[in-house]
Amino acid sequence: MGKLVVFIIIALLALGVVCYLMRLYKKLTVLRQETEEAFDNIDNLLKQRAGEIPELVSLLETSAGFQSPLFQQLTKQRKRYQTSRKSEDKVRLANQIDQGLQQIFTLSEAYPELKSLYGLVELRKRLMQLEFQIAERREPFNQSVIRYNAGIRTFPNAILALLLGYRTKSLLTQSKERRDDTIF
Repeated sequence: MGKLVVFIIIALLALGVVCYLMRLYKKLTVLRQETEEAFDNIDNLLKQRAGEIPELVSLLETSAGFQSPLFQQLTKQRKRYQTSRKSEDKVRLANQIDQGLQQIFTLSEAYPELKSLYGLVELRKRLMQLEFQIAERREPFNQSVIRYNAGIRTFPNAILALLLGYRTKSLLTQSKERRDDTIF
């Protein structure tokens, strides 16, 4: 009889541990899924913004005769963004594209003939509309990333996250210039 009681206690403890691990796994999975869904909500807008880069580069090269390594770099980042499959890579590239676009528009401000270029003015309007939409979705995405990162760093979640290969995710940032309300 004593052996049966010990066996039942051990079985109940094992069942409790398994249930607890399953609950942790579910929590981590939900957190990861929330970040993916939040990124999917913003990804289409980021693709649209990346889609405007060839027109911007073409406009500046043909109309103003500019040739810049920044244009080439931005074009490469756009291509990598469009071919990337991982949301983490896309976030990193979107942050780089954001900085590159800000540099281009800062550069264009130094040339009065570019400010009045009709195509550039229209392109800026489209990009501004996209940026406002991106800004509306950036905060929910970043909040989900913050919850995810906190979830995989806390004990005991951190142990299971490490075993499952979960890594911290990057926030979608906004260039300093635009945080200071100087959007394009």
